Amino acid sequence: MQNEDLLKIVHEFITLTRNKNNVNQLLDLINRLNNTKLPQYFNWVNDVYEEIHVKQQPSKTALIWHDLDTKEEEKYTYTQLIEKANQLLNFLRSRGVA
Repeated sequence: MQNEDLLKIVHEFITLTRNKNNVNQLLDLINRLNNTKLPQYFNWVNDVYEEIHVKQQPSKTALIWHDLDTKEEEKYTYTQLIEKANQLLNFLRSRGVA
């Protein structure tokens, strides 16, 4: 299965989860996904998360951090969140962790 085909299934899954009346269709889709052989180099973050969220709605809020001690709040868009994740990954790689 190609990454594009898998992305279509994931988009269909997301669409179906928005409507509770689609339970049977959703179960069929889950079974289809469970029986799907993933491409050898498939990466959920790069191939699904970035495609669906970062590219299609980069400025939408992805995460709201609320500090319980200071009561401060920080909001991150999908673009900012993936940038922070990449910074962390690069830091860990520089330390020989990843």
